[in-house]
Amino acid sequence: LCVSRPKSRLAWGVPLPFDDEYVCYVWFDALINYLTAPGYLSDEDAFKGWWPADCHLIGKDIVTTHCVYWPTMLKALDLPLPKTVLAHGWWMTDERKMGKSLGNAVSPKDLAAHYGVDTLRYFLVREMTLGLDITFSEDSFLRRYHAELANDLGNLLNRSVVMVRRYLDGMVPKVDPQDPVLEDLRTLAGATLTTATEVLEANNLNGILDAVMELVRAGNRFAEQQGPWNQAKDPDQRGGLELTLYGLLETMRHLSVLLWPVMPERCSEIWRQLGCPGTPESADLRQLTWGDAKGLVAGSTVPGGDPVFPRIEKTLFDTRQEEAGVSEADDKAVEEKKPQSNRITFKDFQNVELKVARVVSAEPVEGADRLLRLQVSLGDEKRQLVAGIAKHYEPEALVGRQIVVVANLEPATIRGVQSEGMLLAASGPDGLALLQPGLEVPDGTRVS
Repeated sequence: LCVSRPKSRLAWGVPLPFDDEYVCYVWFDALINYLTAPGYLSDEDAFKGWWPADCHLIGKDIVTTHCVYWPTMLKALDLPLPKTVLAHGWWMTDERKMGKSLGNAVSPKDLAAHYGVDTLRYFLVREMTLGLDITFSEDSFLRRYHAELANDLGNLLNRSVVMVRRYLDGMVPKVDPQDPVLEDLRTLAGATLTTATEVLEANNLNGILDAVMELVRAGNRFAEQQGPWNQAKDPDQRGGLELTLYGLLETMRHLSVLLWPVMPERCSEIWRQLGCPGTPESADLRQLTWGDAKGLVAGSTVPGGDPVFPRIEKTLFDTRQEEAGVSEADDKAVEEKKPQSNRITFKDFQNVELKVARVVSAEPVEGADRLLRLQVSLGDEKRQLVAGIAKHYEPEALVGRQIVVVANLEPATIRGVQSEGMLLAASGPDGLALLQPGLEVPDGTRVS
């Protein structure tokens, strides 16, 4: 394997210690980090604890480097190879690979900030079959969230704790966990644990969630079949009511442990609402058994709480539209008027007043980390603009700069601040850039 490149072809890189005219091939240089980071030749004890890797996770487009170059290097060093190399597929948007350089990437930080890290992680694990490509859309995320988390899992938790608090004074009932009434749930809970263990060994993460969601649906079916709301009306069915509600609580206890690796914060809250001692993190999957007296303690309080998976009323797209001052009605009206070819006439363009403005002052909009309030000069008048550029520009760096604005845009109120126009900017792989004249021109000059 050739691990060098001539400087005449590659000016940058790590120089070879025995030949100044050559540098190290980038992939040879990069792959060595897999060894040096865990302590190779610097901390042998740490290195032995980390290497060889049980599973080396890579993207499918770098299989050659990790399945040809990397094993060659390891064999040359007489070091063991990774036990498994697992190549994952790509996230796609509009049938194209998602990537910053293509300009079609969706920011996971934005999604996590709006929807929560746990729910985003659930969607990614649930939707992606490792090895295959998958298309991302906000619509598919919301459908998955509402169908499985809000409606199925969230509903099972809510109905369980609410009925225990309403019918059993908020206390875990003392029952026989092996009662025949609970047999189907008990059997499925054990089978789910077995399946989760088996598919995990096969790196089939979404297969784990397939099995877990079947247990969720079984819990809801059990509640419908037993009808605890009817059992509570008949004093003679007190024992049946207690068995039903215990079965629902115990199912939720198993689910909180099984789902904890994917949704640690939400599952910890589920655990708290059930009143279980300790945390779901401390519950060993190998020790998870139905009816464990240390899991649901008879007579302990079931605190309950707010819905763990409330319905999402406002999407990230909606929020961005609001910040941009575009209402749903405005957006629809524009779409209806737009020609199918997406072309406009010269007369239409003449109706848009693009002018050069100078930023006089800039400051953040209170309570909105993306927005800046700008005071701009158009020569004979001053305007106030609200722009979502705070992530890309410091306010003081904008003062005195000339920009291009849409001067005849209908005023809009954004986060309680009136905006009397819109600045123009372009987004690229390296960030956002404001449109501005190449030379100084008088403020208020029309762009044509």
